[in-house]
Amino acid sequence: MSRIRARLLASATVFALLAVGGIDRTLPTLPGSLPLTLVLPAGTAGDSQPLVTTGAAGAGDFLYVKFMDATTVVFSYDSWGAGGPTSAPVPIVAGRPYRIGLELPGLARLDPPARHTLLRLRLTLDDRELLNHEVDYRGRRRSEIWFGENPVGGSSTSSSFRGTLQSATGQALRGRPSALAPWSARLRLWFTRQSLEAAALALLSVAIVFGLPPVWQRVGAFLRKPRPEPAHAGRARAPHGWFLATSLLCTLGFITVLTGGSFRLVFPESFGSFYDHQAASLLAGRLDVPEGALSGEAFRFQGKYYGYFGPTPALLRLPLVLAGVAFGQVSRLYLVFYYLGSLAAAYALLVCASRHLSRGATWPSAGATVLLVGSAGLGSTLFFTASRAYIYHEAILCGVMFALWSTWFSLRYLAAGSGGLRSWPASLGCGLLALHARPPAGLFALALLGVVAAFHLARAWHSSRRLLLPPLVTGALAVLGVLSFNALSYLKFKNFEGAPLRYHVQYHPERLANIAGKNFHVSNFRFNFELGQQNSWAHSGSGKWPRL
Repeated sequence: MSRIRARLLASATVFALLAVGGIDRTLPTLPGSLPLTLVLPAGTAGDSQPLVTTGAAGAGDFLYVKFMDATTVVFSYDSWGAGGPTSAPVPIVAGRPYRIGLELPGLARLDPPARHTLLRLRLTLDDRELLNHEVDYRGRRRSEIWFGENPVGGSSTSSSFRGTLQSATGQALRGRPSALAPWSARLRLWFTRQSLEAAALALLSVAIVFGLPPVWQRVGAFLRKPRPEPAHAGRARAPHGWFLATSLLCTLGFITVLTGGSFRLVFPESFGSFYDHQAASLLAGRLDVPEGALSGEAFRFQGKYYGYFGPTPALLRLPLVLAGVAFGQVSRLYLVFYYLGSLAAAYALLVCASRHLSRGATWPSAGATVLLVGSAGLGSTLFFTASRAYIYHEAILCGVMFALWSTWFSLRYLAAGSGGLRSWPASLGCGLLALHARPPAGLFALALLGVVAAFHLARAWHSSRRLLLPPLVTGALAVLGVLSFNALSYLKFKNFEGAPLRYHVQYHPERLANIAGKNFHVSNFRFNFELGQQNSWAHSGSGKWPRL
């Protein structure tokens, strides 16, 4: 086989691998009515689980099952902001297959109807009609439909269905309905609908196969080139340009995913206004927020509503809230800010490590800079938070950014000695901000500062025993910083627990009984183990409950 033919074959192979994801996402038009097989899990009173979800955050529709008790359920439909009907109670047997007929607006129809137009919803269970109503429908894109999952964040139901759904041919339905269309049909649709994507991937495949060999030859020659000793001699030239270029590319990808390609950074995200309400409350001298700011995540105590989320992101919003600018529309913007701050902290830590290894005022190589910053930006949890701009991800990313900077200041404090008075206060401050954004991240940062202070204390004790007070004060402040989390909880709930579940609006007595009313308790192990066994059974389709 000639070299050209071999490379063309390799290009075709690369093209096939790149095209798999696009073909898998391509879905045909679904029928307006579907026959399905439903197997319900054992549930507890108040537990809601999604059957079909369509649309997006803030404009979704949900068909779900809600358990009244272990043997009785109701089926409900909820259109975001408009609600929907609920069936009469239905007795069920966990583990038994039921035949359901489903006629749902979001199956065959994509675009939303004209205003005030209602569409037909019909649901039967073993030929018994449970729902037959005209309902609201928000519309969806072709890929915005999920079976047994709720990825858009609706509060009427949980994130996943613990039972099983099967098509008329016996194929399991979970997530997007790829099982309803054969691979060959999706392949034809992909070439038809996504012809530009197919052409771009074909060109990219050819470029990879024909363009990489010369690059690899240069890389191999570079790697074989002898290196001067010592290995960690460092560089005299700062790789700031490489850092900026890599950060720019990572941030471009982050914003693309975050905004769905629209690049609108000022946007009213669903469940993204809590920190704005918290900032307004802080300006008024209060810690409680309006009930609507938290909905299903609220803690109700003495007639007021609180969040368990820390106040750091709210503190950073104070200038905007004070000026009355873009209230409830800046979650995306702040996520980008935290992302850039985290990448900058990763680069600063790389510089710190490089200088520690070379024991001089040197810089890391351009390759090391691109590799670390690129891996942190595109291959870590930082990039995952772009999947949705809401309160949970903002708390995570804010906590990570301040924890990384606290770590950098702690390492400077370690290198400067116990007299490094400029570094440890900054480390303490960033650690506190991290703790009150995302407690685990802040706990790590303050614990590291405490360890560095303990190191300086031990060294001072074994040497002159003179400079004992500075590391003692630093360590004590780190401990007090950790306890500030509990102090803030006491101001909210008159209790030192960070999140007392008995005040949470979703935790009824039966649910609390499963975990003995506590976040962390030995009984949690048994409950989680049983739940894991039930989920394993549900996905295996064995038809028998495990003995517990």
